Amino acid sequence: MRTIAAAVALLLVASSPVFAQAPGDRPAPVLSPEATPDRMVTFRLRAPDAERVTVVIAEIFRQVPGYDESWYTGRFSDDEVPLEKGPNGVWSLTVGPLVPDIYDYVYMVDGVRTLDPVNLDIKPGDAALENWLTVRGAEPLYSDQKPVPHGAVTTVDYESRSLSLVRHFNVYTPPGYETSGERYPVLYLLHGAGNSYATWVSAGAHHIMDNLVAEGSATPMIVVMPNGHVAAGANEVPADTPAGAFGADLLTDVMPRVEARFRTIEDREGRAIVGLSMGAGQTAALGFARLDLFSHIGLMSGAGLDREGHLRSYMPDARTANDKLRLFWIGRGEGENADGARAHSQVLTDNGIEHALHISQFGHSWITWRRDLYYEVGPKLFQ
Repeated sequence: MRTIAAAVALLLVASSPVFAQAPGDRPAPVLSPEATPDRMVTFRLRAPDAERVTVVIAEIFRQVPGYDESWYTGRFSDDEVPLEKGPNGVWSLTVGPLVPDIYDYVYMVDGVRTLDPVNLDIKPGDAALENWLTVRGAEPLYSDQKPVPHGAVTTVDYESRSLSLVRHFNVYTPPGYETSGERYPVLYLLHGAGNSYATWVSAGAHHIMDNLVAEGSATPMIVVMPNGHVAAGANEVPADTPAGAFGADLLTDVMPRVEARFRTIEDREGRAIVGLSMGAGQTAALGFARLDLFSHIGLMSGAGLDREGHLRSYMPDARTANDKLRLFWIGRGEGENADGARAHSQVLTDNGIEHALHISQFGHSWITWRRDLYYEVGPKLFQ
């Protein structure tokens, strides 16, 4: 999937007048991004006719010297850092040292979102593509493909009867699944608004799960990554359906197919639902409405209180929540309204609802959600 996306992206940028070069007069491709051993990163883009080029990535922006932290705190949108134009129409920016991890970024060329044409590591999305940037330190990353037993990722194509649409989801099965004959607990892992069913795999979720299992830090589990978006033309669903059309599809189409095809533990004790941002809202709406199906709920960078500062209407009473849930986890980055998450946690505590709150050091970005999966949620599920 990543290879196809990269090929399409290169065709698009090659045809753009910003990057076109006269035949016989093609300069050598620039190196971008260039990450050096001291974790400094240089972005480069050849755009000789452009008047302004920026790189869009909140987490890198926050590490630029002189950056005003208040400019980002509480914002859910990305920020832009300008590049400087140099010889031969090559724009560049050097930042760092950056924290070792994988970041997503995209260029803006005179206001137009543009992939890095020489970086073939593409992050799939629902409405737009972006690039991945890997910054390494002295040790391997927690999401690297390490020399440990590996699971497998399967893409399932299906016709959603509830929506009358052809749709897709990814399924990760843990190491040894093919030969064990055992049944496994299942995690439904939801993406955010700008993502697709393929983004969690592109972000390395399968490697994260392999590494957790190999370290003995997590229970081997099946991970289902469904499509959180519903295309125009779908069947309408009843107005009171938890999480709307997506919820109808997950409950009546995705889950039955998963349990018919894969060896899952088919009871609530063996099911978890976790989502990020938009997916956190879907997780909360579905998870709390169907505590007969799910015993673990995780909210990454989303959900919370209503506008009056009260628990949302789908929240059960304390006795029900505490009796039914083996895990209720809430995570938020320090750079994305962490005070709101703390307020949510306090209201939950005041209402007697048991939960875990984790505030990480980053913002509303994949560096937060990947780390949440590895360091927080993955090890806590099905324990």
